[in-house]
Amino acid sequence: EAITNADLIIIITPSSVHEVYAMLLGAAFRKSQNSNDRRIVMLYGSNTGAALFVSKILKSVGISQTLVCETDILPYECRLQKTRS
Repeated sequence: EAITNADLIIIITPSSVHEVYAMLLGAAFRKSQNSNDRRIVMLYGSNTGAALFVSKILKSVGISQTLVCETDILPYECRLQKTRS
């Protein structure tokens, strides 16, 4: 329900689950009341080529107008090295 009328969908996961999310998105987009399937799916934490992979899966289930893009780093990723005393 949350993505039914969304124009932008951001997926922040390791690339190992992008296939699962692509299938879920495809199913949700097909059920959508909105006949215009022009959406943007942004993949964070992906491997090179993940956008092509997800786009191919979406096209295989009949979703052809979705723009899929990616970046290879997670936004705001940081690590605490040492606490201050």
